[in-house]
Amino acid sequence: MRAARSRGQKVLVTFTAHSGCFDGRRYSRDRVCRAPSARAYRTAVRTFDDRYPWVRTYSAWNEVNHVSQPTFGKPRLAVRYYRVLRRARHRRDYRVLAADVLDTANMRRYLRSFLRRAPGRPRLWGLHNYQDVNDGTSADTRRMLRTVPGEVWLTETNGIVKFGDSFRYSESRAARRTRWMLRLAARYDSRRRRLRSRITRLFVYKWFGAPAGARFDAGLVDLDGTPRPAYFVLGARLRSHR
Repeated sequence: MRAARSRGQKVLVTFTAHSGCFDGRRYSRDRVCRAPSARAYRTAVRTFDDRYPWVRTYSAWNEVNHVSQPTFGKPRLAVRYYRVLRRARHRRDYRVLAADVLDTANMRRYLRSFLRRAPGRPRLWGLHNYQDVNDGTSADTRRMLRTVPGEVWLTETNGIVKFGDSFRYSESRAARRTRWMLRLAARYDSRRRRLRSRITRLFVYKWFGAPAGARFDAGLVDLDGTPRPAYFVLGARLRSHR
């Protein structure tokens, strides 16, 4: 956090379940993996905010519709955390993402339920469109844009180098999918599109690759910093970006 601030970076902070709650097959019911109460959540948010008062952008909960999270199947709980976060601070430039979702089959149903319960008609949302990016499609992204009003940020996405048995290790495939990720984001970054939402920010996940044998790897560079093909795809786009 100190390094990010010293470089003038704008940090998006999100909250999530303990990293050991999901082993890739099932969700743990251990105490550390249970959903915190609204009071406990409020205390944690205030503690963090007091320590880093320069942070201006938060997401209430990470991938609320994923099976690894205690909010899975519980949009009412996700709304509860969103309410707490909205009320935590009242700065003029303080922004809060409502639901930050993964593009799985339950996404649209979850978002519609969230919208019915959410206060203030939220107009800032997060999407992890890994499925569209890595399958070379756009259906889930378009579905998200048609479901929610306002802005949509792609808060976590990239071409995957390796993911379990679904995607065998391939840096070249990841580079092609990174190129599609950029094209897909640009396609809906236009006021001329007849959609209720626009994609206005893209967060590429992630910079460093994973150790050998890891289940998930979407790094732009190796562990030692050696650039992978996707690094050059992104670099070329950044150099041409206005």
